[in-house]
Amino acid sequence: MKRSSSAIQLKQLFEEKLLPWSQAGALRWITAREHQKALHVPQNVEVRRRVMRGRSVAHRGPRQHRNASFISRLWPEDHLSSLKVPKLCCVISGRAVIELGEYEVEMPAGTFLFIPAGIPQPHGTQGHLSPSSSEDCDVCWVSPHGEQLRFWICRSSKTKHFTLLWSDIYLHNRQLVQYFELLRNEVTSSQKESAPITSHLLALVLLEMQREVETEKFLLINNFNTSLPHAGPSQDPVAMAMQYMDTNFAEHITIESLARQVGLSRAVLARRFREQAGRTVVGYLTEKRLEYAANMLRHTEWTVTYIVRYVGLRSTAHFHTLFQKHFHCSPGEYRRRALLNKDDPEYLATIQSRRVVRHKG
Repeated sequence: MKRSSSAIQLKQLFEEKLLPWSQAGALRWITAREHQKALHVPQNVEVRRRVMRGRSVAHRGPRQHRNASFISRLWPEDHLSSLKVPKLCCVISGRAVIELGEYEVEMPAGTFLFIPAGIPQPHGTQGHLSPSSSEDCDVCWVSPHGEQLRFWICRSSKTKHFTLLWSDIYLHNRQLVQYFELLRNEVTSSQKESAPITSHLLALVLLEMQREVETEKFLLINNFNTSLPHAGPSQDPVAMAMQYMDTNFAEHITIESLARQVGLSRAVLARRFREQAGRTVVGYLTEKRLEYAANMLRHTEWTVTYIVRYVGLRSTAHFHTLFQKHFHCSPGEYRRRALLNKDDPEYLATIQSRRVVRHKG
């Protein structure tokens, strides 16, 4: 069986960099924790305070941690919110500058960082690199997504970030998710002398991921995610909001968080978005999620339940209702028709025309 290009490149990455770097003798590891800038900071890693640029306003966002509460008062210029799920990252090349609440952590290649849920970070999946960085870098990220892990590599240059297309995969492996949870418990505990255990658990996670890659038990996500630079006076906030939703639709997005991202108040964004886009923010976001779900129904074997989780909708029943209204058929019927007519351009054009007509109406 001929291996895909993605499997070959991922296998090479695990063998040549990630696994050797995870060994106890070579491990450079940082753990972000509540109320503390960083622990176990290795040589060649710099931690410095960030200059908070926002204006102080009433508290917005979750109160999970004290520093999250402080950051969220500085709105909207700093674009930070509490991380919803833990993330593991490793700098593959260059020197990354990761924003963690009030701090910037500058890490060279070969450094692993575990960021627990609740630590403030910039909005968006890839919006992590500080504008103060002068060096391009590649960072691989791992985060849980239900019963799956998502793995992707983000290439960054100052405020521009994009996911390398061949690297963006989902690993559907419950055991792997359990290993990740064990790693999370260890690195966020207050136990002393945990470095050897952390090293072994990290190697275990990477070895299991490598096995999934070698057997090609992963789903390649064929999308090109781009995060946005901070809003400037020459940029249209509505266009920025639309681009942000196009590329981060799977995230938990509210009008409040979107307004914070583009530098407008909630009311002003809602009004201007309706005037310029001809629909509401929620309507636009829902449409993007449904279109991507339809694409996954056509091109993957994922169940509807997993697709619903991936696109960021709250329940399968709600998804069925929205899908029926948007495409005039159930998800199951849509998939059956797509399989029967996947090579028929006229059929695909008919599906596309339904959406266009609905918008004109």
